[in-house]
Amino acid sequence: MLSSFLALLPLMAAPALALSSDEMRQRSVYQLVTDRFALPGNGTTACDPATRNYCGGTWQTIIDHLDYIKGMGFDTVWISPVVENIGGTTNIGEAYHGYWTLNPANLNSHFGSADDLKALAAALHSKDMYLQVDVVINHVAATAGQSFQPDSSYGAFSSSSDYHPFCWVEDYNNQTNVEDCWLGDNNVALVDIDTENNDVIQYWDNWIQQLISNYSIDTIRIDTVKHVPHTFWSQFVQPLSVFNQGEVLDADPEYIGSYQRNGSINPFNYAIYYPVTYTFNSTSFSMDQLIGMVDQVRGNFTDTTLLGNFLNNHDNPRFESYQTDKAVSCQATGRGVCSHQMIKNAHAYPLVTDGIPYVYYGSE
Repeated sequence: MLSSFLALLPLMAAPALALSSDEMRQRSVYQLVTDRFALPGNGTTACDPATRNYCGGTWQTIIDHLDYIKGMGFDTVWISPVVENIGGTTNIGEAYHGYWTLNPANLNSHFGSADDLKALAAALHSKDMYLQVDVVINHVAATAGQSFQPDSSYGAFSSSSDYHPFCWVEDYNNQTNVEDCWLGDNNVALVDIDTENNDVIQYWDNWIQQLISNYSIDTIRIDTVKHVPHTFWSQFVQPLSVFNQGEVLDADPEYIGSYQRNGSINPFNYAIYYPVTYTFNSTSFSMDQLIGMVDQVRGNFTDTTLLGNFLNNHDNPRFESYQTDKAVSCQATGRGVCSHQMIKNAHAYPLVTDGIPYVYYGSE
């Protein structure tokens, strides 16, 4: 079980706030989707995830289950983005996940009040646990593409000059296209904020420091890192007192490693994620690809102990969706019956290799 592996990880008490890099190395992180992890009504509330609508999970319902999380051996909880999202239902559902920002100056009322978020941080700290909050800097969301016109509901980003001109990200080999164009589609466009604009830079620099201070946040997870220039990240994270873990969704260790080599972002280890899923998806695969990638990672990152290691998360299909063979029987010469237990082995890898282990809720 995951809990048996996590029980071996240190649960050392650190200062009450603001995890440094050294302190983060000792952490084990449980990622959850705020709206879905724990529902009100003692589990009696029904929720059909296929509808992609809000189900009712809140910061308070997380508080009610902290002993469960700590009991598995986790000492840090990564929650969904906390800011106000676009409302209503789109062709691909509601913004229950928290990644469709409307106004970053406001909290998402679906998840609770400012006092509720402060209470979550306080409850974690009272148990020698820590709060990791997801932040989205690259974009806001809209239900229009090329015809998008911002208004006052977007808060500080209410002017067209706050955004890059319309174009879709279409060429991931072209870094300018990746950084300046928009993600999403005409159902929900992720309108790319102009993070080279000095007013935008100043807003985000102030915003993140206030967010951390106001809600006693210990560490941040940063979304869509590769869609924002390196120069922005250097200025954004340098003054912060908390550790950052950033999503650079790419398989190339040299490319991902560049975000750590420039001294700003500690990436999630997507370079290892892909060979791990390939290696443990079949008994016929060798370990050569994984072993080779471990060597490449060591050669392209300045500090592998600060990489975020994971098997499942909110952006990728769960490993269990394509590997259902939990315990395949096999005949090992001279050893009798053995068990591959592919899913358990895959989950164990992020917990026993260099880096910070992350486990997605439900994996246990």
